[in-house]
Amino acid sequence: MNLKVNDYKAILQFYHLPIPKNKKTLKQKAEHMLITKLCRCIKKIKRTNGGTEKKGIRICRKSVIQRKKIDFKRFSCKKTRKKRLVGLHTI
Repeated sequence: MNLKVNDYKAILQFYHLPIPKNKKTLKQKAEHMLITKLCRCIKKIKRTNGGTEKKGIRICRKSVIQRKKIDFKRFSCKKTRKKRLVGLHTI
């Protein structure tokens, strides 16, 4: 099941960001915010706990993504944080 417009609006409202009227822009901003938070969390855990990237992904995926009842299949934090979440859907 793919995310609906209301799901993207809820994500932006959670982070107190303005909600654009264009659906494509709405989706891009919401996904960018999620991937930015996720990548920052993973890098922070990796630095502070000396853990591996897998451990950081496990912890951050649960705290940043799954608590909002969202899940995804693939993502990337390489070079830029503009990478998209692939397979984003509600749980």
